[in-house]
Amino acid sequence: MERLSTGIDGLNRILGGGIPKGSWVVVLGRPGSGKSTMGRLFLMQGAARGEPAVLVTTKEYEEELRNSFTYLGYNTENMKNLRFIECLPTTIKKTRERTIDPSSLSDLSIEIGKAFSELGAEAGKNPRMLFDSMTDPLLFNSKENVLRFLQNLRANLANMEVTAMLVLEEGIHDDSTVVSLEYFCDGTIRTKLDERGRYFMVSRMRWTNCESVWLRFTLGRGRSIEI
Repeated sequence: MERLSTGIDGLNRILGGGIPKGSWVVVLGRPGSGKSTMGRLFLMQGAARGEPAVLVTTKEYEEELRNSFTYLGYNTENMKNLRFIECLPTTIKKTRERTIDPSSLSDLSIEIGKAFSELGAEAGKNPRMLFDSMTDPLLFNSKENVLRFLQNLRANLANMEVTAMLVLEEGIHDDSTVVSLEYFCDGTIRTKLDERGRYFMVSRMRWTNCESVWLRFTLGRGRSIEI
């Protein structure tokens, strides 16, 4: 089983080398628990290696994200294999032609496919995708439409063997929505934050034998994750 590095050494060890190639993984946790940083490290690990990478953002603009990646320790050269897709509600987005509303799932699917095509993505190039986060599409669309969107998107990207992380805010969605997204994905990584610090747990991962225990981690220098 070929695996892709997460960009986090400790997590790679737990997963037996990384996320199984072609898997889609949901990263579930409350705000501030480190899930977005985990997703960005995974994405930039690929981009820095020359692998095609697409980030669908529902909270920040491309300029803000580029600054955050610089803070993570990646330079402009690392970002040449990275494409940003802004998926922002009309109420907060600026006047930008390329910004997609979360309710326009068909337009979003087209833009994701176009981004991977522009990057020359194919199975041998280990393309990666980060969706940060799935919460907004679920707030602006029915659960059934979002799941149908994800199923169609995955089918359209299947020949490229895209490996994806889908970030989801905990405490906003009902249990059936969370379970449905977990059922769709091949693995679940949970994060939590309390007065003692941040923790994560790989609660399930297809083709991987890993113990489901909470492990403490810190956001280290350059926002790296240290376990």
